[in-house]
Amino acid sequence: MKSNLEIVKDWYTTFNRDLIHPDIEWEVVEGYPGGGKYYGTQAVFEDFLPQLTADFEQWTVKANQLLDAGEAIVGLGHYVGRVKSSDRSFTIPFAHMWWVRDSRIVKAQGYADTLVLRRYING
Repeated sequence: MKSNLEIVKDWYTTFNRDLIHPDIEWEVVEGYPGGGKYYGTQAVFEDFLPQLTADFEQWTVKANQLLDAGEAIVGLGHYVGRVKSSDRSFTIPFAHMWWVRDSRIVKAQGYADTLVLRRYING
C-alpha cells in the first residue's frame, strides 16, 4: 500500500483520475481562473480544469517539495506557463494542501498569488 506522500507524488506526475476520490472537495482560491469550490471528480475534471486552462497555451505544475503531515500533504512549487492572448510566459509559486484517506485524495486546497497571475492574463 502506498503512503499518502507517494499518492500525492503520483498525482503530480500523472494526474491520474483514479487517485482522486469520487466525492472529492476541491477548493481553489478566489481570483484564480476557475476559483471556487468543486465537489466530485466530474466537477473537477469537467468544470474546473477546462476553466483553468482556457487562458493558457501551456500550463505545467512543478511540485518542488512535498511535506508529509500524516493525513495531509503540503505541496510547494510553481505553475509555469504561457498566456494565449499575449504569449507571455510566467512562473508563479503555489502551495497546495492534499488530504488522503484510503489511498485516495479526498480534499484539495490550492493557494497562489492571483494578482500576479491576473496581470499576466490581462496584459
